Amino acid sequence: MTAPQDQLLSAILQVLPDESPCAINDGVKLALAVVVRQHYTRNPHALAMQAQGHVIPPTVENHR
Repeated sequence: MTAPQDQLLSAILQVLPDESPCAINDGVKLALAVVVRQHYTRNPHALAMQAQGHVIPPTVENHR
């Protein structure tokens, strides 16, 4: 994985509980949101590395 996305993966793994299966509760969701926001604030160019599609699924319209 290329930088800086390797740093994002590492940060995500650090906030996930060390159990299998990994329970995702509200606290973990909040920690994940913080990690992702911090990463893209520090690395705005990394937004271009996110997966993209050229088709907008109809479910996206439900959230507008």
